[in-house]
Amino acid sequence: MTLPFSRILLAPAVAAVVFASCGAFADEGDAFNFFVGQTITYDDNLFRISDSVDDKRLQDLIGGTRRSDTVSTTYAGATFDKLLSRQKLHADLSYNVNRYSHFSSLDYNGLRANANWGWQLGNYLKGILSYERNRKLIDFGSLSSNERGSVRDINTYDRLYASADWWFHPAYSVGAGYSHVNSSYSSVRRQASEYDADAVELNAKFQPKTGNLIGMSLRQTKGNYPNRQPAPLTGAVLATVDNSFDQTDSEVNGDWRLTGQSRVLGRLGYTTRKHDQVQQRDFSGITGRLTYNWALEGKTNINFTLRREIGAVDDIDAAYVLTNGITLNPVWYPTSKVSLSAKYDWSKRRYEGDPFGLLGSNLVGLSVRNDNVNTASVSGTYLPLRNLQLTLTL
Repeated sequence: MTLPFSRILLAPAVAAVVFASCGAFADEGDAFNFFVGQTITYDDNLFRISDSVDDKRLQDLIGGTRRSDTVSTTYAGATFDKLLSRQKLHADLSYNVNRYSHFSSLDYNGLRANANWGWQLGNYLKGILSYERNRKLIDFGSLSSNERGSVRDINTYDRLYASADWWFHPAYSVGAGYSHVNSSYSSVRRQASEYDADAVELNAKFQPKTGNLIGMSLRQTKGNYPNRQPAPLTGAVLATVDNSFDQTDSEVNGDWRLTGQSRVLGRLGYTTRKHDQVQQRDFSGITGRLTYNWALEGKTNINFTLRREIGAVDDIDAAYVLTNGITLNPVWYPTSKVSLSAKYDWSKRRYEGDPFGLLGSNLVGLSVRNDNVNTASVSGTYLPLRNLQLTLTL
């Protein structure tokens, strides 16, 4: 069973320290397990504001000149796992209370929940029915520089997914899936970023007795932004714009063990995205995420990931961002109670979903936003007791 964890987002010129602990679990054989924990985070650049911003501008953005804060997060939750005949049931719920020592206007209560039913009917029909919800404070690093400030904005993300696969052969199947996603914000100023999307997928899989998997899928997504995005400047060519889109993904996915110590998993495909308005931001190209995992002598794991993806962001000006990135994550287990890990992530983000940035020739001073983000962290974890975990991260 996975223990509770702590996480922190780091941006360039930002340092943070995290201390975390978790409470007791029930026995792993039980269907229900419970956990509690506490995290203390110090962040010296909470709003991801450039060092070049002067005190007057800081006063306008955050109401003062202080950039740092200490955040206390208390969390508690429960997990449920049960196998009933051929039906696999899983659910987990985590509720967290976040309190800021200085910027108390950001205080909020978050939630992570999901329920999953892995169903099977006879020997040939299998599928998944799942629902998840995530409620959290928006990522300040993804916002435009003018949007970063001490105004609390909570994003609520919901996803419903259903699939069915027909295994006409022990190693081969064909199937279909459907998903519905909804993303909303508590702040009125970010209503233009709210969206819902419906996706339909057809797939085929090959999974031999070794457990390896190779699949192909074709997915069609219809995205709807119910609130039109207002123009950032008076007298713009477009007063508002509709960010709705149609997207097609054709991909190959898999999870293949190369040797007893190495494994490759991920997906690689071609994505086409077309918008109802401002076709200059339409996208077509290769997308995917590939991860190589290498385990050495049972004490060291190394993960290396390459990715090229498009997805929604919190930024008020852009409907999606194109991200190219690499991640390196080694983990060392010197003893059964101690683990040491490091992580480096580089990403290049291009906010191609910004319609007015792409019309920069007509809107003086605007251009497509580009971010280069370098993230580095080191972490140590100690389990003094079977049901207690302590973590320190920089």
